[in-house]
Amino acid sequence: MTIVVVRDGDQGSPGARDMWFRNFRLRRAAQRYVERLPAVLNEGWGDSDYYTPGQVRKALEECHFSGPCTVVAYAAFLTEDDFNRCFGTRTGISYQAAREIYLEHVPGPLDEAYAQDATGGGNGVVTGSNWTT
Repeated sequence: MTIVVVRDGDQGSPGARDMWFRNFRLRRAAQRYVERLPAVLNEGWGDSDYYTPGQVRKALEECHFSGPCTVVAYAAFLTEDDFNRCFGTRTGISYQAAREIYLEHVPGPLDEAYAQDATGGGNGVVTGSNWTT
């Protein structure tokens, strides 16, 4: 995961500001990718842990996503070998770091329990080793 710590006095540094905004854009894009891409990929090519670079590109186009932040989507849905073949070191972010940014936004069981509670579908209480609502 790429995290930039900005200390007092560093706020004026163009490098620190640029890195903060880059991380912000990557995380904002990751949230949109989590919301849309899995359904588009599943609908087009079936359920899979990984897709081809062409399939990911097509899904991005269908959702009207473009730009440098798409590297997060490629990391989320390609194998590491495919990612490295496509991007090499040109991205400025590693496969693992980009994938972690995406995975930060994937809802987990606790998120789903609270979402159900907000809609009246459960109480969001986690008990024992199982998630229950």
